[in-house]
Amino acid sequence: MQPLLLALLTPNWALPSRQEILRIGSLLSLSGNANAPGEDLGETVDGKMERQAAATEPQVFIPIPSMTYCLGIINHHGLIFGADSRTNAGVDYISTYQKLFDFCIPGDRTIVLCTSGSLSITQAVMNHLRQDIKQNKDRNLHTLPNFYEVARYIGSTLREIQEIDRPWLERDNIDFQCNILVGGQLQGEDPQLFLVYSQGNFIQATPETPFLQIGETKYGKPILDRVLHYDTPLHLAVKAAVLSIDSTMKSNISVGPPLNVLMYQRDSFEIHHRLRLRLGSPYLATIRRYWEESVRKTFEEMPEIEWQDDVGANKQEVLID
Repeated sequence: MQPLLLALLTPNWALPSRQEILRIGSLLSLSGNANAPGEDLGETVDGKMERQAAATEPQVFIPIPSMTYCLGIINHHGLIFGADSRTNAGVDYISTYQKLFDFCIPGDRTIVLCTSGSLSITQAVMNHLRQDIKQNKDRNLHTLPNFYEVARYIGSTLREIQEIDRPWLERDNIDFQCNILVGGQLQGEDPQLFLVYSQGNFIQATPETPFLQIGETKYGKPILDRVLHYDTPLHLAVKAAVLSIDSTMKSNISVGPPLNVLMYQRDSFEIHHRLRLRLGSPYLATIRRYWEESVRKTFEEMPEIEWQDDVGANKQEVLID
């Protein structure tokens, strides 16, 4: 099998870009077309592909970037953060790395970060943030006056690190995208939660959208959409966070324990509740079993389908969001 086909069919490789797809399509079309007038009839398909590839930039196979799942929840009562610890560069290289970080000063400010994406970039960002604090830089996480400036500072640091490594990573076509959740509370402000994108810009969670996610988000989002509100008590919100991560682990092997969960109560300026759930944790096994049994029971009790041509045609319509 040709290497280009292998890159498309093997799950250990990332999907090619649009430009690469067009180039691959052009190359593959050679195998199905007759020789054009003037072409060497003795040239093989492999020879055509090699000649075509030689005229373009080299093809580089790109490993799937390390995946993870982190989420932050904000409501009237405080904040919840949750993150898995699995990092992978293919099915045969799986490691455990911390993705939830605490930059708090008890009594003064609470700042928590979660990271996803390029591990080398996010680790460099975390080290840079720590060094700024250690060296008493004018701008660091312990001196900034408000949380907007905290998010802006993290975005700037992320851009700075990426610019240092960009030429070398782009030369080998390596994906260096990453995202950072940052939330907490500073004196004189309400609790806040931001999502900083790889480009350094960011968005903020609101009462209408009281949670933000990064990494492998799709499997854990439905439960958050259905049960979370801005007035949800923290003790229920934290269960939603754990179930959201567990649902993601159930459906995606790239997300896995240990899970780190943290709960911050509004205006306390100190984190009193931390949880680390390892593989084989009795609590993790209990909530997964309880949730699956509850969903299955509810599913079996759902109303039967009304097999009619126009279901409910004579009934008043009910709008759902």
